[in-house]
Amino acid sequence: MKEKKNRKFSIILACAAILLVCVMVFLLTGYMRDIRQSQENLSRKQEQLDEISRANDDLKNYIDEDETSRILRSARDNGYVYPDENVYVEK
Repeated sequence: MKEKKNRKFSIILACAAILLVCVMVFLLTGYMRDIRQSQENLSRKQEQLDEISRANDDLKNYIDEDETSRILRSARDNGYVYPDENVYVEK
């Protein structure tokens, strides 16, 4: 009778161990998915930060320029040049 009880206990213990392993694998895959999504979100945020940083640098450079330089640059961007000046555009 004791052998039958021990066998029944070992079967229950084996089933519990298998169930525990299955639960751990399920939780581990869920955590891995969450980590992957967080990494993708982080990379998107990093790209946005880089774009904003570039825009801020451009604005800082614009502010740091003196007014004459801004006027000349704006005129060149609109196609205006000095009368005796030749402009060559690379393509």
